[in-house]
Amino acid sequence: MLAVLLSLLDLEFLRQNLEKFYAEKWRWKKFDCVAMLKLDIFRIFKRKNFTSVIKYLKANQEEASLLGFSDLPSDKTVWHWENVRIGGVGLKCLFLVCVRKIRFLLVPFGIDVGKHLGQDSTPIASTREDPDARYNPHYEIRMHKCHILLDVELGLPLNFDNFDGVAYDGNYLLSLVEESEKNLETIGEDCVADGNYGSFENHANMNMRGMPLFINPAAADVYHPEANEDGMRREYQKFRGEDGWLPLDFISFRQIIEFLYLHGKLELVGMFFRNLIMDIKDTIEFLTKYHRRSVNEGFHGVVKDNTGFGKMRVSGSRNLMVHNGIHLLAFLAVGPLFKIQHGVATELMSLGHLIV
Repeated sequence: MLAVLLSLLDLEFLRQNLEKFYAEKWRWKKFDCVAMLKLDIFRIFKRKNFTSVIKYLKANQEEASLLGFSDLPSDKTVWHWENVRIGGVGLKCLFLVCVRKIRFLLVPFGIDVGKHLGQDSTPIASTREDPDARYNPHYEIRMHKCHILLDVELGLPLNFDNFDGVAYDGNYLLSLVEESEKNLETIGEDCVADGNYGSFENHANMNMRGMPLFINPAAADVYHPEANEDGMRREYQKFRGEDGWLPLDFISFRQIIEFLYLHGKLELVGMFFRNLIMDIKDTIEFLTKYHRRSVNEGFHGVVKDNTGFGKMRVSGSRNLMVHNGIHLLAFLAVGPLFKIQHGVATELMSLGHLIV
């Protein structure tokens, strides 16, 4: 039963963060802030709106007690708590704190988090009246996008953000990776994504920070001979006399790439790294790494099937932030966090232990 599971889920480490959403301490004493968060999670997995979840708990007082309530808040109080007091920004903060907690809980298992990354976007269907949604001809719906960064070895969501339903995905890779690395205090080793993230700029930026980007080249992608090693050296020679320039006999090829990158040749450097991918795209090494992209798609399916993540019931970008935040936080808490707290560090993406 979901309420039993939530009674066994330890969210006390979030109390300090939750109390920051109250200007006066007395406000959270009536309805405990950790109990309120568990109520949010309960509502998501039960797929109930604010009115129906309170009605359900009034009829099932034993489940309300398991969540931590002797008296239940009103549906308006729960709505205000989730949408105004915490809001989308607050839910993103709580999500990142949970990710960081999971990282430390996995240390005794000898598991490192955040080494092998994968990013993908997923459509969030909007209401027809949503003024901020855009019609996407590929999906044939009015929608927003949620970009989700995963640890593809563990199936663990690390970060997310919300964007325009027709915006170019490639613009939203580096920012999520950087925010995740800062949150986890780790450095990723590689990242896999689909072709919508495969701009020259992304190949350049990701490789120069030591994280090769594994993206399967599209049929229209071509090899750029001007960006092979000889071409890079020729381009470097054009900067003779610039600060930091050294004769070719005194500089490594890696230093040449770094020099060109720092001197604004972003597209050329990106071409070079994508050329490398085109050289190995049929090898077992590349195909093995690229196949891990399926973890992203599998994760989207698990979350949508179990929580209704993929469809909004309300309109607007502000509500989108809350919608994505509470659904992804609910998954993180009931799935990976609960399992690790109870000694299980495998199949973190699965919700097979959950009985709603």
